[in-house]
Parts: sequence; C-alpha cells; structure tokens
Amino acid sequence: MTGVVSLRWEDLPPVPLSAGRSQLTIVAGGDRYLFVLGGVLGDVSSAVFPGDGAYFDASTSEWSAMPDPPFPLLANTTATWSGAELVVLSAGYDAPVLASFDPETATWRTVVLGDQTVAPAYLGAHDDTVVLYGMPGRVYDSQAVLTVDLASGAVAELARSPLDSLMQPWSVLVRDGVAIVAGISVTTGVGQIAVLDLAASSWTGPFETDGALSALLPAGDGHSTAVILAPDGTRTLADFDPATGTLSEPGVPFAIEDELYAVAYGSTGVGVVAVGGFSAETDDWVDVVEVVGPDGALALPPVPGGPAECVVAPSRIWCIDPASMAVVALPLHRP
Repeated sequence: MTGVVSLRWEDLPPVPLSAGRSQLTIVAGGDRYLFVLGGVLGDVSSAVFPGDGAYFDASTSEWSAMPDPPFPLLANTTATWSGAELVVLSAGYDAPVLASFDPETATWRTVVLGDQTVAPAYLGAHDDTVVLYGMPGRVYDSQAVLTVDLASGAVAELARSPLDSLMQPWSVLVRDGVAIVAGISVTTGVGQIAVLDLAASSWTGPFETDGALSALLPAGDGHSTAVILAPDGTRTLADFDPATGTLSEPGVPFAIEDELYAVAYGSTGVGVVAVGGFSAETDDWVDVVEVVGPDGALALPPVPGGPAECVVAPSRIWCIDPASMAVVALPLHRP
C-alpha cells in the first residue's frame, strides 16, 4: 500500500466479514489502513444489513474486526478519512450522528449533531475538521453546512451555500482552511464550484464550468483539477485555484471511449486517471485506463526509474512501468 514493489498481485489475508454482500463502503486511511464496512446481503425483498466492518493494517499485514459501531451501518455508508480517524455519518430520517473510529485504539466515539437538517450524504474531512453538506430533498436542507471539530466535539453551522439548491454536490474537498464543493445543477446540467472559508464562514462563487462537471480532484499547491464533459463525450481538464476563485480555460479535449459515461476518476502525481466506465453500447461496465495531463496528452512519470503509478480497474490493476514508460496490464486476479 506504500508503493509498488513489483508488477504483480499480492494476496491479502481474507477479510473477516460475511461473504456475498454488495454496496460495501471502502475507505483508504492514508497509506497504512484500509477500511471495509457495511453493505447489504440479499435482494430488495430480503435485504439484510450486517452492520459490521474490518480494517487492514499494512504495517502488520493483518485484518482486525471493528467493534460494533454506535449506529447501524447500512449500504453505501457515507464515510471519509480525517488523517487520523475514519469518520462515518449515520443514515436514515432520525437526527444524524457522526462517529469516528480510531484504528490505533480500536475505539469509536460519537458526536451528536442535534436537530439538524443536513442529509447523511456528503462530507469531507482534514486535520480533525469535518464538513457536512446537505443534499436536495423534501426532508433535508440542501444548502445547510455544518462543521465538526473532532478534537473538541464542537458543532457549528456556517453560512448557507450559494450553489443551486437542486445541485447534486458529490464532491467536498477539505484542506488548507477551505472546503471546495462541486457538483452538477439538476436544472441546468452545468457544473458548479464554490469555496467556503471555514474560519470566516464566507463563500466565494459559484463558478460555472463550460459543460457538465464529471469530477473535481485534488492537485498540487492547493489547486484542484476539474474534469469537464462535453455533449459529444469528449473530456477536458481545467485547473481551479480556490485562492483566486479562477477556473482556467479547458485544455485539449481527450476521448476515453465512445458512448462511455459514468466514468470513475482518480488522481496521481502525474495526472488525472480515468478507470472504468459504463458503456451504453454493451450495457455493462468496462475497464478503461487513461492517464491524462492538463494538455490532454497521455501523462507518464517524468523521471525514468521513478516509482510506478498504479490504478485499479474493476477487474484488473494497471501500472505505468517507469523503465519502459509503458502502461502494463496485470493478469486478472484469481484468489
């Protein structure tokens, strides 16, 4: 988990959870921990939510079962990594509860958020600060924002979001004293980005992207990289600077696959990685790997012999081999 030793699979010990579940929540805790929790067993008519979890410690190469959480863990539990703890938000129509799990002590602690109307859907965390953002709906306030100080347990309601109240804010990045919220307006289909100064409780934006916003990913120097989707299916990258609130002109368009949408994106030190997507032609998920730089060209490690960059697709792992500067597809994993 701390780097690529060789271009091969390495089996982890079996996860100590019941098999056959789907819609699990998987969160990486830095380069040491991997958390697997929640999920559902069975179909809609006979769904069972096990509500348990486990975590892998790369320093010992061992899995440990998580103690019972303070509330039931359902399918697709909302969770993130704060830098020291796994942060989880309760689901359902009751007053939401925030809980954090410390893998060093294997203990849970809770923060009762009170009678709030923030949906259990979107959150980001960094250095003990958690930002919760609402979602569209009849029950929840889609523009409410809460912050939680994990160290003290203090909860504060900040200025309401200036973003479209019918926006799906699927990205909340927290770092350097700001929260960057991004998503797509349900009414216009255009991407929107806004920046919240956590100390001043003031917003900058919204800033609209020239097309649908597919992803907003962390980049260097506090910036973010926006992936913008055009109607013809091509994608471009643009740099967003939260300090100035400026979005650069999109770079050279790049195409991943014809008729491919719902692409999963990630970020590496060399560019934006597109991995996997849903094909309208085959009506199925397919493996796709594109590592793209700001200019739209295939981005490769700048220094031969440097660490390999790897990304995981639904059924394969792909690495950029620094020796040959080529993308290498490893064989399918067979446990």
